[in-house]
Amino acid sequence: MRNNTGVLTKLGLIAILFISAAVLAFGFSYWLIKLEVKNDVNDLVYFIDKQLDNAYQDLLVLDKVDFQSCDASGQDALKQHFFNSFDTNLFMVRAINGKPFHYCSTLGELTFDHNSAVAPVMIDVPRYPHTKLIIHDWIGGERHDLYMWYQGRQVNLRRIPLFSNYPFFEHESHQLRRVHIHLDTGDIVLSIGTLQDHGLSMYVAKSRRYPIEATAVISFKRVLISSKHYFLPWLLLLTVLTLLLTRLWHLRRELHQSIGYRLRDAVKKGQLQAFYHPIVDIRTGDVIAAEALIRWIQPNGQILSPVAFIDELEQSTLIAKVTSQVLAAIPSDLAEVFAANPKFRCGVNLIAAQIETEMFTVLWQQLAAKGYPAYRLALEITERSPIQDIELASDNLSKLKSLGCLIELDDAGTGYSGGYYVQRLPFNVMKIDKLFIDTVDEEANKSQVLDAYVAMARGLGMEVIAEGVESQSQSLALLARGVYFQQGYLFAKPMAAKEFTAWCRQQTSRQSTAN
Repeated sequence: MRNNTGVLTKLGLIAILFISAAVLAFGFSYWLIKLEVKNDVNDLVYFIDKQLDNAYQDLLVLDKVDFQSCDASGQDALKQHFFNSFDTNLFMVRAINGKPFHYCSTLGELTFDHNSAVAPVMIDVPRYPHTKLIIHDWIGGERHDLYMWYQGRQVNLRRIPLFSNYPFFEHESHQLRRVHIHLDTGDIVLSIGTLQDHGLSMYVAKSRRYPIEATAVISFKRVLISSKHYFLPWLLLLTVLTLLLTRLWHLRRELHQSIGYRLRDAVKKGQLQAFYHPIVDIRTGDVIAAEALIRWIQPNGQILSPVAFIDELEQSTLIAKVTSQVLAAIPSDLAEVFAANPKFRCGVNLIAAQIETEMFTVLWQQLAAKGYPAYRLALEITERSPIQDIELASDNLSKLKSLGCLIELDDAGTGYSGGYYVQRLPFNVMKIDKLFIDTVDEEANKSQVLDAYVAMARGLGMEVIAEGVESQSQSLALLARGVYFQQGYLFAKPMAAKEFTAWCRQQTSRQSTAN
């Protein structure tokens, strides 16, 4: 079933690629053709404007010709004008008081077909006084021409040559194009192309000097034919883009699933919180301290084990922010416990990089100056991460110790120091790792390292805390060695602040009842 779904998904993706390529090819072709049509039609209007400009100048010159009547003398004068004019065309004149449809040309008299079913269309040219544009159908509509009419000393008429071999209208493409040149009245002067449908869209270009414009239709069929040339390039481009985006999506997914990315997001959302693990004086049952341990509370409420993220956290720059969040939360989280037991302290784990940073010490000095209860803290330094600058670390720890903080060696015997840290750093407390606590139930010769660390701590005037106590026999064996402060699942698991406070309250009540 899963294989069938995968095949259908791939077929669907291929179909989408083909459809998208076809749409893009069509759209791209439409854009190119529209741009081409726009340029062509603008060029056409410019060409017509130049023709009309030449015609107007020619009419001004024609109006100065010494013309009296359409006799041999008058025709000779017109011929002389014809030979002296540049790029001239059919022109005619008549006297102002002459017959309206009767003109004289170089060929003699010409009469407009005033009996034509379509009357001549005349429209003023606002830019030039006494000037009109005329559309007239010769010989019953077989010839459709545009003229410029000018009245000065006489009535002058000049034909505007619009028929030309426009390079952008190849003969073989006439069926796919249609351009109309028409007056502002809507009367068509010239049609190019034989396209019958309305097309996809229309482009209109207007003359700035004359009451004339050109309208071009963009043919659907022409765009469709053109789009076939662009289909494969677009398909290739979309395929490459899809593969690239798919790869980026997978990389992003892998990134989001990586512990580093998830940690950054968890810190930003405040999902890393302090859980408190109690330390008990087994002689009295009093809770004398707790260790703040980081727990990752996921959106579904599940608590992620520190084993999954603590190494990544300690090796990243996030550790400073998380430590600050934990320290900021302690006074409010443990307010009731602090009030009930003036000697109660909370341990916070620091890594080597933090105690080798003078800025971290300065920050704590500033916080203590503002009233932060530094004397309620026990700063735990683990042996598992090497300290590079032992002198700087010692100096910083001494400054923190002067604020009232206890300095504790955490996980004693499991790391790099081999007793070196104990000699060089100002520790108050040694916390012996669970690795050695587990040996107390075994043969005597296997607990010798534990006994050696206990003896070393006492010799240096340090308190001893046993970590990872899980059984009553371990607790009693440690008690026999004079190790009274114990921490482990025998007493309680790490708890959220409210649960820890309630547990401490319950322990105090039990002690009061027992006494």
